[in-house]
Amino acid sequence: MLIESGIAFNRYALRLKNSMVRLLVLGMALVFLVSTAQGQTSDPSEEQEDDLRSYFMTGPPPRGGYSYLMQAQISAPHLLLNEANARAFDAIVQGEFSWQRLVFPKFYLGLQGRYTAFNIFYPPIAPGTNNTGISDIVSHTWAVGPKISYMWVDKSGVAFMPSLSGGYSEIRYTGIVQMDYTGTLFQRTVQDRGWYLSGWAKLLYFPFEDLNAALSMGAGLTYFSHQFSKSAVDLDGMDELQNLSDNGATLHLDLGLGILVFIGRRR
Repeated sequence: MLIESGIAFNRYALRLKNSMVRLLVLGMALVFLVSTAQGQTSDPSEEQEDDLRSYFMTGPPPRGGYSYLMQAQISAPHLLLNEANARAFDAIVQGEFSWQRLVFPKFYLGLQGRYTAFNIFYPPIAPGTNNTGISDIVSHTWAVGPKISYMWVDKSGVAFMPSLSGGYSEIRYTGIVQMDYTGTLFQRTVQDRGWYLSGWAKLLYFPFEDLNAALSMGAGLTYFSHQFSKSAVDLDGMDELQNLSDNGATLHLDLGLGILVFIGRRR
């Protein structure tokens, strides 16, 4: 029992370490892109500078705030709720994009699109009850729905932004390999639809004086009504999953980095 617990802990630590490495690489890439953009900025003529200022609204933030908010984020999800699901799959990536409008002071409302991917963690060979062969299963989840955000900005240039989103979601499991009665291997796909609800808490940093662009770092929780089934994807023959329950919907913890751009002066 102690050995099994130690192995499980080591695997969880490995997953967490891999996710932190991914976030570190993403953060370094993000800083590099911002630094490159700053280094390549040339001094435009006065007319071009006025045009840029009127488009990007540089200078002090307008009294009424910016009219629109565009967000792009990459994160690493960690499955939590369904035991068999959390054991069988490891995160690949989660990316999301949203466009929101200022509807009340400090409140933004709009639409969000999201893509999430997990792949089978270990082992890659998963013999099932239906003559399953070597499977390299990947789950793809698409989601779209409304999003509302609140932003509180400190004079130091650091801000706090909680947000809530939800709507329609669809998942597909690909790479499920089976063998027919002739001994030929073939692949099939399992698909399910449902709804999702996601909440985030982000810390924002504004690297420019005009406060219309920010970098974000945060954590969130995503609930998806889809229930992972071992038998549906032919993983019920995997020894390490036999004693784990596959009851419960999909829940994952998300750790992410992002970019926010505010557009349009609100009079």
